[in-house]
Amino acid sequence: MGLYDAMVSSVSGMSGQANALSNIGQNVANVGAVGYKRVGTSFESMVSQPNWSKPAAGGVTMSTTTAIAQQGALQTTASPTDLAVNGDGFFVVSDAAGNGYLTRSGSFVPDAQGNLVNSNGYYLMAHGATGPQSGNTLTGLQKVNVGSAAGAVTIANNGTLSYQQSNGAVATPYHIPLATVASPQNLVASSGNVFSLDAASGAPTVAAPGSGGLGTINAGELEQSTVDVATELSNMIVAQYNFQANSQAMKTSADALKTLVNLRIS
Repeated sequence: MGLYDAMVSSVSGMSGQANALSNIGQNVANVGAVGYKRVGTSFESMVSQPNWSKPAAGGVTMSTTTAIAQQGALQTTASPTDLAVNGDGFFVVSDAAGNGYLTRSGSFVPDAQGNLVNSNGYYLMAHGATGPQSGNTLTGLQKVNVGSAAGAVTIANNGTLSYQQSNGAVATPYHIPLATVASPQNLVASSGNVFSLDAASGAPTVAAPGSGGLGTINAGELEQSTVDVATELSNMIVAQYNFQANSQAMKTSADALKTLVNLRIS
């Protein structure tokens, strides 16, 4: 590996550590976000052996990984429409345009129309009281609307939502499902703490909580983020020193190259 290769390696090292610092900053910023999954950084060597026809290549490449399957701690709240997934699975939510997403962020409250919306503005979706209660698509679900009964809503571990009507009768208008995919790690993270389906993640399975390996729904609880601030700050120090080391290596290589260019034969 020559001086030029050493410079290239150092640049890739600085770039990788800068991205690691960016991911750490993202984690720290979302330490209080409900259902947030920590973002990690992994590095892979790009070094290959040179030969007579190919110059040496070197450096490092990085990739961002999200610990989607990691369970966060559950914290009790005073709201019956705060929901947490205990185990595997995701809530099915939609945006205002009707696009379906998966999320673990269950801080739902009724909007002006009585629809349950989480803190990121996504509507909670569910099956109705009748009709199919499972499927392999995020379509065909309806917004959960509790009207003025939000304070009297009861949501069971299996997703059954009920409330007492003014005449004393108990209504059970919705069954809130959970969804999963074959490869959760390949879900695509989007703004608002939601995940989109991808060909690599596989088609979704939407079913009642507690069935098919899905977790259950805990009402009156919220899943906390999986970020540990102490770990993130330790990782930040390591990434900072690694960045400085790579920058020093680049400076040394540049100085050596400069010396070589300025050589004169007297």
